[in-house]
Amino acid sequence: MRFRGMNLATKRLFALLLLWLLVCQLASVQLTNVRAVDEGRVASKVTLTLSESSPYRLNVSEDKKSFQVVFSGVRNHATIPDYKRLSPVIERIVSSNENGDAVVEIRTMKACNHTEYVVGRRVYLELEFIHKPAPRAKVARRRVSRPKAAVVQKPDTVCVVTPDSGAVVPELQDSLRQSKPQWEPVQLQSGLDWPSLARSLEFWLIIAATVLALVVLFLLIFRKKKPKTYDFEVVTKAKSSAPEPEEYVNPVLSKMAAKLAAQGWTAAEIAAELNISEAAAKQLMERGEA
Repeated sequence: MRFRGMNLATKRLFALLLLWLLVCQLASVQLTNVRAVDEGRVASKVTLTLSESSPYRLNVSEDKKSFQVVFSGVRNHATIPDYKRLSPVIERIVSSNENGDAVVEIRTMKACNHTEYVVGRRVYLELEFIHKPAPRAKVARRRVSRPKAAVVQKPDTVCVVTPDSGAVVPELQDSLRQSKPQWEPVQLQSGLDWPSLARSLEFWLIIAATVLALVVLFLLIFRKKKPKTYDFEVVTKAKSSAPEPEEYVNPVLSKMAAKLAAQGWTAAEIAAELNISEAAAKQLMERGEA
């Protein structure tokens, strides 16, 4: 409704102005994201993401607790940084626009060493606490003074003075020289005296006992086992004394087999009918005939 009173040239000029503002807005570099991730309790990694790569400068405070990243000519659209509010490393992160520049200030709990590097359109800032070595405890050592014996040498005698008793014991030098032990070299014999061993009786007795033990062990290991022999008569008696099968002594089966045999049945037919072996059927038929 507002554009009805405008002529065509004014409308075209207004459209070109809007298009120019849009192009300028799209062409400008923007800070899109600020994020910090803790790596343990002593380190953290801050990532600054831009729409395009842009130069920056890093300002570090003297106490190494404040780190300020400034992007010149960059619009800041990440005014709400993403970080853990109860972080053991990061105290706070403030992201703002100052005179057309994007400024990100990072405060840490303690003094930190920093490492910065750029990958594409991202700027990384790694922070780590400075570890100070603990001072070593000093151990007081007391020096113990030990009394030393005073030796007084004379041409003919040697006097030893002990600080505890204070007594002086004179000794002649000649007696000291004579009291030194004289060591004589002793030749050690290595190896065995085989001729003396061959002449001893105990050596040959040990050899004979060893050979006898080896022979007995050989005979025990490699002797042949005799095959077992069986007496034919004993086996025959055992077979004859063995109890007969149940079908041979069952009176009911005997009567049925005799009845079927009287009717003219064969042994095979009787065995199939009574569910017994053919030999048992023949035995029952013989008993029935008897």
